[in-house]
Amino acid sequence: MTPADDRRDSEVRERISGLSDDELVALLDGAGEHTPFALSVARQELSKRGGRRAARRRIALRAHASGDPPRSARTRAPAGQDSGPAYDVYDRHDYAGYWRRAAADFLDGLILAIPVAMISLINETVGGLLGLAAFALYHIGLKSDRGTAPGYKLVGIKLVSMDGAAVTLRQVAIRQISSLLSAFPFGLGFLWIAFDPNRQAWHDKIAGTYVVRKDAIRVGKSHVSRSRWLRAAAVVVILVIAAFGGIVVLNGRLQQAVGDSEPYHRSQQYLGSNRWVRQQVGNPTAFRLGAWTLRGNSRTFSILVKGYKGEVSTTVNLEQRGGMWEVVSAFGEDDDGNEVDLMGGPFPGK
Repeated sequence: MTPADDRRDSEVRERISGLSDDELVALLDGAGEHTPFALSVARQELSKRGGRRAARRRIALRAHASGDPPRSARTRAPAGQDSGPAYDVYDRHDYAGYWRRAAADFLDGLILAIPVAMISLINETVGGLLGLAAFALYHIGLKSDRGTAPGYKLVGIKLVSMDGAAVTLRQVAIRQISSLLSAFPFGLGFLWIAFDPNRQAWHDKIAGTYVVRKDAIRVGKSHVSRSRWLRAAAVVVILVIAAFGGIVVLNGRLQQAVGDSEPYHRSQQYLGSNRWVRQQVGNPTAFRLGAWTLRGNSRTFSILVKGYKGEVSTTVNLEQRGGMWEVVSAFGEDDDGNEVDLMGGPFPGK
């Protein structure tokens, strides 16, 4: 290296060392054309000052104190929205990314799952009800109070409102319910975090929230479009899921009521003692109720009987006579798909 090269490198080092944080960040973000040596010196200079993130935070803090956001944080409202609501803007690096949020949710899920699983071992119904109550209290209660939960604290992130106000119970409730929409199309709403400029999932956009680092600093205001179609789609999907869930719950309760009824137990007794059924499955160990028909004083049940030899599908018809339920006909299906009369076939029932 010649003396001229040494002199030129020294001038570059001296010039770059005199740049402000704003200028160094802009230089490394691609402002202007610079030699690889100049970029290397800029990275070294920023490293001495604590790194690029530390420099960005100093820029944001100065802008926040002066009320004048840095040029990189200023965004112009779209045409026709100049008088619309203005939302907070954070530095891109202050929004919590996909993996950080996934880790927080995993930790929160683990914290919830352990006690609920232990109780479920004792009583499955109580464990399920407790799980729902714990989920609501844990996520909605904690996050609406301070915008955080234990998992969020452990990874250093928090939930904030887009408009700068404290996050509300209503927002958090909407956000948790809307997360069903994010999960519904193969988790696309969660994957959206990786591509969104503000790292928002769909349920964040619907509820009007950000997930940011715990030490994030607001750097300005922006007119951010919260898609109306997304909120409308969320309402439709939530209503559909709620209706489907209601049907499932209602069907489950009806099936339980039918399974506890006297005619169904009479059907089980009949099948359990039927010679053909016992030849097919051995000693019956389980009866699974399928379809059923309830008409006045008659009942029809489709029952799958299981045993150590295998399983067989059956249909039992009963009528109420003199206050007692009697089996009037019963059929089974053999291995070839042929119907076997369990009352008048080669192996009549007892």
